[in-house]
Amino acid sequence: MWNLCPAAISLPTAEVAPTDPIRVAPNPFDDRITITSRDVGTNARYQLFTLSGTLVLSGALHYGTIDTQGIRAGCYVLDIHKADGGSLGRALVMKM
Repeated sequence: MWNLCPAAISLPTAEVAPTDPIRVAPNPFDDRITITSRDVGTNARYQLFTLSGTLVLSGALHYGTIDTQGIRAGCYVLDIHKADGGSLGRALVMKM
């Protein structure tokens, strides 16, 4: 089986100040993704897409975690919508 998922894919992050990056861990992830950042805030939302653009999960970012149980192994793009309207895209690879 071919593994076509790179370990990390960099996406534009123009909205994020370099002094406070959003951290996504672990990568690869298994049943949970943890987001840490001072600027995410309490009103943050997320969307998780396949690399082909299909929406897999979306919702409010509660306590900085996203439950990914039931998600198939593969590469995904995580889009975090911060409280101030800014967005950060980041590729994640689920643990095989």
